[in-house]
Amino acid sequence: MSAKSSKAPSKGTAPSKATAASKSPAKRQAAGRRRARETATDAIGSYRLRQLETSRFGIVYDIDGPRVRLGVLWFFVALGCLYLGIAAVAVLFAAVAALAAAQTATVLRTKWRRPDRAVAAGVAGVVPLAAALGTGLAGAALVVATLVAVGLAVARPQKGSDPLVDAGAVVRASLAVGLAAASVVLLYRVDIGAAVTIVLLVSAYEVGDFLVGTGAANQVEGPVSGILLMAVLTAALSVLVPPPPFEGSAIWLFAAVVAVGAPLGQVLASAILPRAGAPARALRRLDSYLVAAPAWLVLMWGELHLG
Repeated sequence: MSAKSSKAPSKGTAPSKATAASKSPAKRQAAGRRRARETATDAIGSYRLRQLETSRFGIVYDIDGPRVRLGVLWFFVALGCLYLGIAAVAVLFAAVAALAAAQTATVLRTKWRRPDRAVAAGVAGVVPLAAALGTGLAGAALVVATLVAVGLAVARPQKGSDPLVDAGAVVRASLAVGLAAASVVLLYRVDIGAAVTIVLLVSAYEVGDFLVGTGAANQVEGPVSGILLMAVLTAALSVLVPPPPFEGSAIWLFAAVVAVGAPLGQVLASAILPRAGAPARALRRLDSYLVAAPAWLVLMWGELHLG
């Protein structure tokens, strides 16, 4: 009897096992619901990503590869070139603009449209290099390079495509990036502080935009976060170390131009591509400058002539 009684379960053991047994189906159901929610969230995210990538004007974030490390590297290389001088700035932005034009021309190629990638790269690269030597030379290079691109397309027609369509695609791939890169170089010629400041503000915008926009449910949260981070940097610059070319509240006007121009540049880059998600990483490296940099240059010229 004593042996049997020693093997018998205590009174408190049976209810606990029964409770565990009764909870296990509930736990399984909860886990199933969590998996279903995660699957639905992934499906919604994938659908939204596909929508953005196939849209014409979406702001797409490339999260493949070491994007953060490349962004940090670009920032420090740009600052290093600004320190080294206008020649280094011109070479850096000309190289990125040429690569952006070549990548854009590649994704624009179809059976009926075949832009020359080398010509597109040459047009985009020569303008910022000429800008290092003067504003007039940059303008002349832009006009001459565009005419040469059209002439080459007509003189060397591709089979199955219209030469004028090919020339238009070359201009489409190269004009905006070449002008943006040249604008940064010309800003350096006007005042090195202006060039440094626009790089700092655009970089702040891109950091906030990327960190929030990559996980956002819409296309507004990323740019808004970038603008807010840029506003914080602008406030710090205006209070602690006002950049030399800006006096009083002038830096806020120029920051407002970046706040409007940087998102518009991203949209413009998407419009240049056949679809927003087309692979053109060098173009995406410069997209925030496409509108902001030329607008800054015009404002700086206005300050010089009217101020």
